[in-house]
Amino acid sequence: MRQSLESKAAGAATTPSEIIALCYKNEYPKLIATLLKLLGSHQFALAQDIVHDTFNKASTKWVDPAHVPTLPAAWLMTVAKRRAIDHLRQQSKFEHYPSSHDIEALDDAHNQVDDTYVDDSSLLLLNWIANSGLKPELLIPLLLKVVVGLNNEQVSRALVISVENARKRIYRATQLLQKSGICFESLYSDVCESGKGLKHDAGSNITSNTVAKDCVHKTLYLLFNEGLNGSLQAYEKQSSHDLLLVEALNLAKSVYQTPSLKSNESSALCAVILFGLARQSSRIDESGALIPINMQDRSLWKNRYLAAAVMYLTEALNEIDNGAMPSEYLYEALIANEHLRASDFVHTNWANICQHYQNWLVHTDSGMVKINYAIAMAHNGNIDKALGILASLSNDKQLAKTHHLPATMAFIYALANDLHTSNVFLLKAKQSGASDRELINLQKQIEQFSNN
Repeated sequence: MRQSLESKAAGAATTPSEIIALCYKNEYPKLIATLLKLLGSHQFALAQDIVHDTFNKASTKWVDPAHVPTLPAAWLMTVAKRRAIDHLRQQSKFEHYPSSHDIEALDDAHNQVDDTYVDDSSLLLLNWIANSGLKPELLIPLLLKVVVGLNNEQVSRALVISVENARKRIYRATQLLQKSGICFESLYSDVCESGKGLKHDAGSNITSNTVAKDCVHKTLYLLFNEGLNGSLQAYEKQSSHDLLLVEALNLAKSVYQTPSLKSNESSALCAVILFGLARQSSRIDESGALIPINMQDRSLWKNRYLAAAVMYLTEALNEIDNGAMPSEYLYEALIANEHLRASDFVHTNWANICQHYQNWLVHTDSGMVKINYAIAMAHNGNIDKALGILASLSNDKQLAKTHHLPATMAFIYALANDLHTSNVFLLKAKQSGASDRELINLQKQIEQFSNN
């Protein structure tokens, strides 16, 4: 269940910019869903514009903590709805809204049901957009923007594309969706009339498209990854990223409980997110830098998350035994389980981890999976094979945009006690865009393993 913004903000945001950032992440879907009910699906682009303008208005009015309203989410909702109603008044040529009286009556009606399915706002949008028939390259950016509330910069980072490319994809997806004739209002009405919520609804809005379901799960995984590894901006606290992880878990569990969205990937995805949450408090130091797993204080790992992760992983494995196809999330969960069941880093079962990576690579050609496989091979004592894997990635276009390949080369050459070559690749990692924090972390790892 989605927590209220106010309860989250109390521990996660103190300055106006932090509160606005938190509002954007957590209230964007609810605002969009409410405006779609008022304006109609054919005004999807307008709904996004109004929400965008509402946040701009907040940023100009909330310049001082004293100017921030007691209930910021309610303020945003009120401003957005007033803008939508003003638009309807100006559109008197539309037969649907012939008078101000009818518009106010419509608003009153919506006020009565707005809170009925507050927790389903993201889920309703997820189901609506997933049923749109959009191609994955358009569907996923739109889901990231509208359903999980990532901004264009975060969407670009998640998909490893430019901010402008992300903006264009979201715009194109919006235009196609509002012309598709797929009606959000009908989905909302069906759920309200059933009195059960989308999780229990067995109506006609069933997402039977496997590609669409894959995109839904990929979107939630990217949200999880942004919370786990995304770079903190100046206006963000680490707690705001922790909230992304919680939101990813809440949505993943909702998908798991929703027949129209659940697939063979659902339980494994929940396990992956829970494993990540279990060790989140040990992953970040006081400066906000990531702490590698070999340097983490394992006493900080949360047993309640671990127990839940193992439960979902066990279910995923049972599904495989009953004939389901294994998903990529299954292998990631199995690898996380190996790390988290070891008493310390030294006793990690790297042979098992390498086997899981081998099985994973049967189903994917991901460069990042190959990089992590190479690291596992190096820890398992096979430096030459690890370097061979990395050499095979020299022409990977996606990896060429990042610092990950030279950074990994620097680390593995340090494991091989070739510090000269390690430093050469450390410099290449810096030139490829590694942040100061990442470089400091990498240097610490190199020093630790080269001294062993």
